[in-house]
Amino acid sequence: MLKLAPRYALAVAAFVVFIYSWETNMMQPTLPFLSREVGATEFLVGMIMGIYALTNCGGNVFFGRISDVRGRKLPLTIGFIGAAIVLLFYSQATTPTSLLVIRVIHGFLSGALAPCSAAILADLAPPERKGATMGIWVMAFSIGTALASPLAGTLATKYGYFAVWLTMAIAYFVTVAVIWTLLPETRQKQAMPAQSEPVAQASYAEKPSIRSILSRRNVWAAYIGIFCLFWIMATIVVLFTAHLGQLRGVGVIGADPKMAFGILMGVFGAAAALLSYPYGRLSDVVGRKAPLIAAFLVLIALPFLISYSSVTTIVVGWIVTYALAGALIWPSILGLLTDELAPHERGVGMGFFMLFPTLSTAIGMPVMGIVGGMVGAATGIKFAAILPAIAFIVMLVIRPRPGIGTLGRGSKLYIAIVSVVLVLISYPLITFLQS
Repeated sequence: MLKLAPRYALAVAAFVVFIYSWETNMMQPTLPFLSREVGATEFLVGMIMGIYALTNCGGNVFFGRISDVRGRKLPLTIGFIGAAIVLLFYSQATTPTSLLVIRVIHGFLSGALAPCSAAILADLAPPERKGATMGIWVMAFSIGTALASPLAGTLATKYGYFAVWLTMAIAYFVTVAVIWTLLPETRQKQAMPAQSEPVAQASYAEKPSIRSILSRRNVWAAYIGIFCLFWIMATIVVLFTAHLGQLRGVGVIGADPKMAFGILMGVFGAAAALLSYPYGRLSDVVGRKAPLIAAFLVLIALPFLISYSSVTTIVVGWIVTYALAGALIWPSILGLLTDELAPHERGVGMGFFMLFPTLSTAIGMPVMGIVGGMVGAATGIKFAAILPAIAFIVMLVIRPRPGIGTLGRGSKLYIAIVSVVLVLISYPLITFLQS
């Protein structure tokens, strides 16, 4: 294996995250159509899509724990090779039942990818740049998400579904070669963590103590925070889409709601891709608490402002604000969690962390759908403020490590420029949505 400088090892780790995100999100625009073609009802389409998330949760914790004991590269390799093989079986599925079986296996094997890749970046992170480094994970994941759907749709339309599965499988096999050629093994056995490493003061053992991890206040703060962030996302998917339709009905927007929603979510993805790293660095410098309190305070106000908005400018402006808040929360939350985990705990700690976005989406979408059905979309959106309010209270009582270092002039300038650009692009969006 080639020996890389730390910055290049980070780039390789980011590539691994990108491929994982890219593959995962390429399934979204293609699998529902394939499911219907093999005879699935709408209920079974939902089951086929959702069963992946359920088994993925089990894989997150299982492979995360293995990575703490056996190293990060082994479970990553099992996950990538196993998922690549399973992908080739999608084209052989002829019934909804066969698709369900494939999804169960695929979800479990892919469960290795998120916690192990996050743990690698946490292992490589200098103590004073953990937030920034975890921002790289968010950035790579966001770019993969943004590129996946257009490519998948193009391949499926021009060459058929098998082209999609084959492309993803080849990418996975290439990634395994990259892992074993360029990526260092970051989980090395050691007697004690380095004294310079600001980790939680738990007794150090080669096997992670799940009980110890789950007994820490800041760990639960990270889990609760990400759960609440994704609850807002679930609300936006379920109720804000309906609210856009209502706004079109009264003439506030002229564009098709599906197109409007896609464009607005593109703004969110752009914010995550462009700002996660510098926002993570910001949390390194000022500490985790202040950015998280500020961001969740914005998310408390957001549902009320959106639900009362009948002007396109306000709707777009607050979605851009949501994008900025989300881009601040992701790396700060991951930095908070990484601060609390010793090297031998990061795999399973990240594995549990990855459960909460899935659980939030799985619970939040039907719950907010029921609420919206009872009180209407505009009123239902207001109830979403309860979750960020809980996160806000939790962040008030945490005791994270203090900030380290200073934010360079270049980082300040970059944050200012990108934030202004995101605000400025809202104006052509407003014009488009009104047309």
